[in-house]
Amino acid sequence: LLLQDQEQQQAEEEEEQQGRQQGGTSRKPRVHVSRAKGAMVINGHSVSPSYGQLLGLTLPAVLWWCGLLVVYALSLINMAGMQSSLASLNMATHVIYRYSHIRAIGRTLVTADTDAEKDRLRRIMAIETAHLEAEYNTLMYGGPSVLRAGTNPSVTIAGELTNSDVTAPSNTTSTTFTSAVPASAFVSRAFSNNFFKSKICWRFNQSTCFAEGHEWYELTHNGIDAMMRRVITEATLLSLLTPPEIKHDDKHFQVIFFVGSQDLYHGLQTSAQMYLDDAIQSFNKVQSMHDIYLAVTIAAGLLWLLLEVMPYIRRAKKEAVQLGQLLATVPNTFDVLSYARALVSQAEAQGRQRAHAQGGPRTKSHKAL
Repeated sequence: LLLQDQEQQQAEEEEEQQGRQQGGTSRKPRVHVSRAKGAMVINGHSVSPSYGQLLGLTLPAVLWWCGLLVVYALSLINMAGMQSSLASLNMATHVIYRYSHIRAIGRTLVTADTDAEKDRLRRIMAIETAHLEAEYNTLMYGGPSVLRAGTNPSVTIAGELTNSDVTAPSNTTSTTFTSAVPASAFVSRAFSNNFFKSKICWRFNQSTCFAEGHEWYELTHNGIDAMMRRVITEATLLSLLTPPEIKHDDKHFQVIFFVGSQDLYHGLQTSAQMYLDDAIQSFNKVQSMHDIYLAVTIAAGLLWLLLEVMPYIRRAKKEAVQLGQLLATVPNTFDVLSYARALVSQAEAQGRQRAHAQGGPRTKSHKAL
């Protein structure tokens, strides 16, 4: 193309020299630029863009962004599962706290010296038992906790007992963790088996388990739910006793202490650990996904550099050398800069005309050139 333009330029220079000899002025190179089917036609020669090269340079970036969106969506899904596990874990810790509180109140109740102190403590026992039952039902069957909303379950007991006798701890009523709890009895089969179908002893030290034939053997070997319901029942019955009837060897408190402090408490701790493991597993999935995507990005980026960018740079350098060799054959009298400016200016003028006809933005001129 440059050789042909050179011949045309030489012919024009001869005309210019003749014109100067006749008293005329010099002219700039004449350039004819047009567009046809995405190609630029310059002086009758078609210059087409390399769509394959353009695709090879831009497609990896597009695929990387698409992969990033997929990883983001999968991360949100896994994080949602993690949030459910954390909500269940939070409620399980509430249940463990409630039971521990009842056991401590029960021990103080049966060892109190005066009837007035016993009457005050049994009121607290009744309210805390209702709180334990409410949060345990939330853990089993799902939904938001009524205690988080600042409302206490109603308690019916002989005597003038109201919920205002006891103020619930702020860490259970004013919490910012407000996610609804999934129904553990239906969502997790393993959790459901622990609470309803298990026939094992839940004590960490298996040597201290009740032997077969013991009065509490059946209670402690029929799932955690049976023990929890029994402890709630015994705590309710203990709060219903009159102060003179409450003794240090009370049968109701024996179930709360001997069954609850070992079998029930250890079973609740094991079940809470299941929720913690689920949350950690969800987090590990997200972390593994990000690690894999990072490794794929690094490997694909290196391949892209080796297979696309580096060959493109080599071809560009080779083309630059060829263009330099062509320019070396151009006479010194040929104004290459003016010729290039004329090409770009005419192409931009046509582009501005089309943009103006279509109502689009005007293209900017290349002042640097």
